[in-house]
Amino acid sequence: SEMCIRDRDKDIEMRMDMIMLIEHLISSAGKTNDSNLVYFVEFIIEQILIPASAWKANRPNYNVRKGALYCLIKLYQHNLVNPEVSIKFIKSYLAFLKSSLDDDWDCELRNISIKLVTRLLTSNKTDKFMNEEDIRILYPLMLKRLDDSQDENRKSICKSFETFFETESINFSGNVFEYICQSAIIHLDDNKEEIRKCVFDFLVKTINNISYKAILIKICEEESTRFTNKDYLNKLIEFINKNS
Repeated sequence: SEMCIRDRDKDIEMRMDMIMLIEHLISSAGKTNDSNLVYFVEFIIEQILIPASAWKANRPNYNVRKGALYCLIKLYQHNLVNPEVSIKFIKSYLAFLKSSLDDDWDCELRNISIKLVTRLLTSNKTDKFMNEEDIRILYPLMLKRLDDSQDENRKSICKSFETFFETESINFSGNVFEYICQSAIIHLDDNKEEIRKCVFDFLVKTINNISYKAILIKICEEESTRFTNKDYLNKLIEFINKNS
């Protein structure tokens, strides 16, 4: 009914006003190095940003969702989230990222979601709030974005993977690593050179772990016969051999 639509629009408007206010508070705290906001961050995330980030049926609240994700990025950028708070909410972040990273309608929402993933992985390097289970939930969501319909999102997720493999605290089995590389390496044969380069840039980060080198070289050799564009595949093989 008309009244329901009016109420819904008013609700979205109020949420958007609240998100804009929070964004202003975060920016002000970042500029002035005012750490007082830290005391309210847990409440802001739990009561406002997580609910605003969640997908809701028949709710055209994309701007609210994007605004909430942007606020979370800014909170982490300005180091306003304590590790205990991140530990408390990481499962909630992953829950809404599952839908926002996979949203078919809004490529900008997917892009902001990818940027949040990169930001969380960057903060995790020092704060170590992600455990192995969290990583196992996250990496398949990231891999799907390598097939995103927008090249910008494909390039952005490569940056996320660079950060992912720079994190020393992330350790998983050879099987998981093999799955990631096998899914990613086919994009070294992409018809766009800029995509091939971005994938190459993150795959070279994987060889920081010596046990992964043999797996990667095996995958490269297996895929070699199927490739049309071998420039970056050959570069990767050369790079691995040089750094063995």
